[in-house]
Amino acid sequence: MTLRYTDMQAAIVLPWFMVETDKGRIQVGWRKRVMEIDWSRTQIDIQGKDVDDSVTHGPSFVHCWTDEKAVEALRAIWHGA
Repeated sequence: MTLRYTDMQAAIVLPWFMVETDKGRIQVGWRKRVMEIDWSRTQIDIQGKDVDDSVTHGPSFVHCWTDEKAVEALRAIWHGA
């Protein structure tokens, strides 16, 4: 994937992933100090605020501060679909 939101050195260490699911593509990667999960390329109709209202979010993305929160967000996205 092309680099997003980070410098070249961090991108080498922290790659972005495009995960293909039966509901569409979910993009996951580090944006400075937070992990961004973006499901705008899916058929999933859940708002970012439905995932976790305490972090930056939009209609089809959420930022997570830890790996554990990212797993929680992915579960909420998947089960809310």
